[in-house]
Amino acid sequence: MNNKKIIINIQVFNSFKNLNKIFKNIKISKLNIKKVIVIDNNSSLKLVDKIKIIKQIKKKYKININLIINKSNHGYGGSQKILFSLLKRENFDYVLNLGTSNRYSIRAVLSDVKKHIVSEKEYYLFSRFINKESTKNYNKIRRDFNIIFILVTKIFTQTFFSDPGQSTYLMKSKILKQFNKIKVKNITNGSHFAHFLNIKLYRLGIKYKEIPI
Repeated sequence: MNNKKIIINIQVFNSFKNLNKIFKNIKISKLNIKKVIVIDNNSSLKLVDKIKIIKQIKKKYKININLIINKSNHGYGGSQKILFSLLKRENFDYVLNLGTSNRYSIRAVLSDVKKHIVSEKEYYLFSRFINKESTKNYNKIRRDFNIIFILVTKIFTQTFFSDPGQSTYLMKSKILKQFNKIKVKNITNGSHFAHFLNIKLYRLGIKYKEIPI
């Protein structure tokens, strides 16, 4: 059995209702989860209700949870930077970044992590554009826009991820040590953070694997 220590990050914005299902899948995954960091990006839910939900989940699934509540909306990138700052104090092998939108199967992602982590890649990016089934529910405009966006990224940056804007990833801890080199702190705090981070990681020459999501 693989015993790589994994920290999971879950960023929440008005999606606390999805957490119970996500933690259920984390629990049954049988992965070696050291901690789950939940970063709330100023959701409209009352503070007392946020804390109550996390306490109930922690009690139900017996999982170590660190809840971070942003007093303002820092954007996706801003919350990622908070995560990276927290990880400096942790001892772990990989960090897994998960979404809470219900746009993909958390169970499938966790299963893929368990299957692929033995290959010892430095970075696993979960791509929507490897398997056509992943985008079958997208409307044509959204799908075509993404295809053009990816093509333009490949041409102008020579970055050949099939889904460079994807934010679901599994990253080896040693990559964090190179974040000063690629100036992560200067990347946008907005929703395009993942796009720019993936380009910078690709240019580092990391050992990566793309997995259909």
